[in-house]
Amino acid sequence: MTDLNKLQTIPVQNTTIWVLAGERYPRPFGVDNGAPGDEKDFAIVLETLPVRGADQVVRLQEDGKLMFDLSKSKGSILEYRIDRNVFKDSDGNGVANDDIDNANDDSYLLGSPWVTYYSNDELNGLVAQVTLVSDTGETLVEQVPIETGTVKQIGNPVALLDILPYPHQQNQTVYLTSTPRTVGFYAGRSTGAIVEYRIDRNIFEDSDGDGDPTNDIDNLNDISFTNGDVWSTDYAETDDQIIAQLIVVGQDGKATLVQRELVFADGPDLLTTSEADTVIRLEADKPMVQVGDPVLFTVKGLQQSLEQYLFEWDFNGDDQIDLETEAVNTTLHIYDQPGVFDAKVTIRDREGNFALKSFEVTSKEVQPLSAYFESDINDLRVSFTDQSAAPENAVLSYLWSFGETDEAQYESQKTALYEQNPTYEYATPGTYRVTLTVTDDQGQSDTYSTELVVGEVLAAPTENTPNSTETDSQANASSSFFKRLLKGLLYFFLGGFILIFLILSTVVLAFKIKHSDLTFGEVIDELKHKVESLFGMHEPYEAGHQPDPEPQQPLDHESESDPKPTKPEQAVESSDDSAAWVGNRDVIEGEVVEKPDRGSNGELNGSGHDTTSNSNSPSEDNKGPVPDWLKGV
Repeated sequence: MTDLNKLQTIPVQNTTIWVLAGERYPRPFGVDNGAPGDEKDFAIVLETLPVRGADQVVRLQEDGKLMFDLSKSKGSILEYRIDRNVFKDSDGNGVANDDIDNANDDSYLLGSPWVTYYSNDELNGLVAQVTLVSDTGETLVEQVPIETGTVKQIGNPVALLDILPYPHQQNQTVYLTSTPRTVGFYAGRSTGAIVEYRIDRNIFEDSDGDGDPTNDIDNLNDISFTNGDVWSTDYAETDDQIIAQLIVVGQDGKATLVQRELVFADGPDLLTTSEADTVIRLEADKPMVQVGDPVLFTVKGLQQSLEQYLFEWDFNGDDQIDLETEAVNTTLHIYDQPGVFDAKVTIRDREGNFALKSFEVTSKEVQPLSAYFESDINDLRVSFTDQSAAPENAVLSYLWSFGETDEAQYESQKTALYEQNPTYEYATPGTYRVTLTVTDDQGQSDTYSTELVVGEVLAAPTENTPNSTETDSQANASSSFFKRLLKGLLYFFLGGFILIFLILSTVVLAFKIKHSDLTFGEVIDELKHKVESLFGMHEPYEAGHQPDPEPQQPLDHESESDPKPTKPEQAVESSDDSAAWVGNRDVIEGEVVEKPDRGSNGELNGSGHDTTSNSNSPSEDNKGPVPDWLKGV
């Protein structure tokens, strides 16, 4: 075993010979510098905590820590250089990307874990860089993009624990190969409204000396206890069982835990030598789905081209192959039954090596979840009562938004955001939109929102109308009444008009059916006369017959005893055989109607005789004007 004391006595000036001062590294991620030769003999194997995502980006908490571990890198390596920020010149030599920020740490010579801290103002387009220098002077470079990340901070707590060195993907055991061994823990990916992240480095070890090894909180005095950031501890080699534990506690006292076993031994290899230390894993886009929803499975962390692999998929964990894909590391599957399924995939390469990966998927029946609340307003103080509907036995978490804009008021009452039935006091009267989001322990959520008028909101009274508010209220009520009245009358008359129209249409149609030989115009005339007769305005007559013309009444100056002037009856031909005149009488369908005498200008004389002509007939000898009563005959 290497003597650390001897390594630490090496003069600094001797080690700085290997620093390639002044060189720049404009390389993309993962591209090596120089000719490293066989990658199996000289390769960077970098593990970080927090773990890099699928896009190879490390996402830190604000003001967070980052742990680097290069101890699994391959080759005869003299230096493990770490530049925590390639855009910052930390050594002051004028070149930003040649810094060795771990030069005074054991990790510089051993590749062992090294922790650095990033403040918020640094986390903007940040890139770290690791460089390996071999005993032949060859170098390998890898860059690590770093960003800030956020996690879900509502709902029930769900514990997630990342460990460095990485757990073996097949059995989730952490293998420790050197002693003393520094191990890092990161609970920052845990979700839910969490107030405590309790880490017990070994549940079989009573570190606080109270006689109960299961209640230790070994990170109690570290910032990781409150935010889940990186926390590290050293383990001495032992044959005893070591189980580390994380307990996350929610605001309502609910808690969940996760455990990991640590063993001092060499872990089993994965596929090939070059892949033995990579993170090959099976992932799903949704660990919890509703029955009938598709799940996308993906194998990640492969180092060779996809053409080198065969994938055997077992979606329900019954050790029966459901699907085989070649050179395709993704597939979709739909679970049509509820349950918890241990999906597995066996990965084989062309050399006969294989690895088995698994991922647990929970399929749930569709359950209703409906958020709702009621409120009791007492001036500025409002009491809210949750009335949400949820599946039976569901565990709910609550997130309120009270619409408050007063920062001081909000800060003093922000703990009410996660209560089921909170009471909130507003700073000023007004209208506020209140929103409740309810989430169950299966990940389903629903939101209800409404506006509340809080406090006494009155319009300022004018000088001449001290009771202007009451007057305005009465005026508004009166205006509203007349509007409703006018609307009611409009509807009444409109309905009456439509009813009358329907009745008249029905009567006309019935009359038309009864007298089919009449036109609609004649039908209407007949009905008109019937109506007039009904009101005494006209003598009734049978449909289809015109009424007899009224007899000519004598003029005022004439009496019934006065003799009528006689004229010789003289027939006059007419274009209409049904009508002719004789003297000053009309003959209409065999009946004789007396006509008054008119002059040539159409005027009556004093005795009812024509004053302009002695001729009483339109003969050939006397062609005077045609009387008005003969026009059209």
